[in-house]
Amino acid sequence: MVHKALLAAIGLTLVLASCRPAQNLESEWIRGVTVTLNNRVTEDDRYTEVLQVRPNTNVFGSFPYVWLYQQAKPTSTSGYANWLRRIGERPVRWDSLQAQKDVEQLVLRLKQDGYFYPKVSYTLDQRKRGLHLTYAIESGLPTRIEQLRYISMGPHIDPYMDALETSSLLQSDQAQALTMEGLDAERRRIAASLQDQGFFTFGPEAVHFDVDTLGHPRSAYVTVRLDNWIRSSEYGTVEEPHRVWVVREARGQWPESLKLRPTGIERLPWIPTGRPFKATAVGTSTQRLRAIPAIQSGRWQFAMVQDSLNATLQLVPAQRVGLTWKGESTVLSGIYGVQSSLEVFDHNPFGGLEHVNVTLSGGVGAQWADTSALFNTYFLDIETGIQWPGIWGWKNAPVSASSTRLSASIGRQYRVEFDRLALRSALQYQFTTAKGYQWDISPMDLTYIDLRQIDSSFYQALSIKSGFQDVFLIGPRIRLVQPFKRHGRWERRAEWGFETSGMGTDLVARSTDPSGPEIRTIAGVPYAHYIRAKADFRWLRRGSRNRDWAFRAMAGELYTLKKTPGLPPFE
Repeated sequence: MVHKALLAAIGLTLVLASCRPAQNLESEWIRGVTVTLNNRVTEDDRYTEVLQVRPNTNVFGSFPYVWLYQQAKPTSTSGYANWLRRIGERPVRWDSLQAQKDVEQLVLRLKQDGYFYPKVSYTLDQRKRGLHLTYAIESGLPTRIEQLRYISMGPHIDPYMDALETSSLLQSDQAQALTMEGLDAERRRIAASLQDQGFFTFGPEAVHFDVDTLGHPRSAYVTVRLDNWIRSSEYGTVEEPHRVWVVREARGQWPESLKLRPTGIERLPWIPTGRPFKATAVGTSTQRLRAIPAIQSGRWQFAMVQDSLNATLQLVPAQRVGLTWKGESTVLSGIYGVQSSLEVFDHNPFGGLEHVNVTLSGGVGAQWADTSALFNTYFLDIETGIQWPGIWGWKNAPVSASSTRLSASIGRQYRVEFDRLALRSALQYQFTTAKGYQWDISPMDLTYIDLRQIDSSFYQALSIKSGFQDVFLIGPRIRLVQPFKRHGRWERRAEWGFETSGMGTDLVARSTDPSGPEIRTIAGVPYAHYIRAKADFRWLRRGSRNRDWAFRAMAGELYTLKKTPGLPPFE
């Protein structure tokens, strides 16, 4: 065994050694590129991503992609030679013109970051294995915003100027650097704020910045100017002050293939009429359209009619009937296995934007502790459900997107030693809040396990006997997913889950009959008592040179009553 491992190591070394193209290249081959910021090496993507001179991919000291590129003869145009050039890498050679362009791009990026007087240079060092290029950046001190004022060219915006200036992104307790990113963010904020107040014609292009640094290069006096509406007319270009536009009517437009009943039309995310135009209402409506399976795409179009707006919702329906197939692995009450599923779906079958599906799943598995055979358990499951937009029972819920789903399923697990059925039904609410939090709530999730037969010796040998008896699982389930949060190179996401069974049922049973038996039943079948909670945290760090790092941590807690007849059988 050691002999084979030694031969494999020697073979790998020889392969990597053969992928060293240095002997076929001249001395101008660039082997490394470094960027220093104020005498410190930096791998900040804001500066490294603008470089045109980048070294070839290095794999454990070898350059296999360069080697592959060199295997294609320079004069050959065959398919094989073109394939080698496509998957390989052209050797990065010294080019002073590209290096000078990199310097210019670095200077531009520094000015965008608020450093208006940087110094950028490069040095080229001849090393043992090739050239090494170093870009040296001296950023200097940033130019900061010392004075800030807002002016409007139109009278209708004047009442909103104080609020715009108070909530400005450009002023804080300390003077901020004058950055292009900050100016763009402020431009978008002003446009979004005024469009939410009814100024339909006001866009980011109407916000201009006048910057004065004459005589004080490190201090900027910034004037934010909100210009009038510039439009084209039959008489030429016309300048008009911005004003509030009112949405007079909203109607829909879609092909005849999308047959909607009044219920389906009512479920569409309409924007309010008779009120000033509101950009966030249009955005929320568009987001809700994306969550409707029966709609492939939809958008709002606005027509100016005298002093008001006519809104038209244009819809493109999705494919009516479809078929999907997938395969997956599963863990089912201590049973591992593989399964395949076939789903048939129908969009808008009843004219109310419904989504109906029937899924047939089947597979094979085995007990974790059973090593007598790879697969000795067979299972079959059929599930059907109907989903429609909105939260049933809460018509005007303040959410971005929502849906309600009713589902039912029946599944069978069979093995020589046991045979059981699982019947499940659930009411499920799914919605997304304005801040991006995703909620999945099942106020009632009911599962009935029917143990049709089981071998007594097999049952006694089980280390986990949960689920191998007749039992009810009754209770709510809640799942919350926090949207991704970004802080520099870090991204994080969190997910929480909570479910319980029997607690509410037991409360009702014991309040109505305090002297009843300790283990209560429904129709002669006991129900499980448990509370389970789970937390799932994920972090992602965006690295440099295509290197990212991902971290994940999970924690959970399962609490059961002492004499509970069962735990959730499906994990």
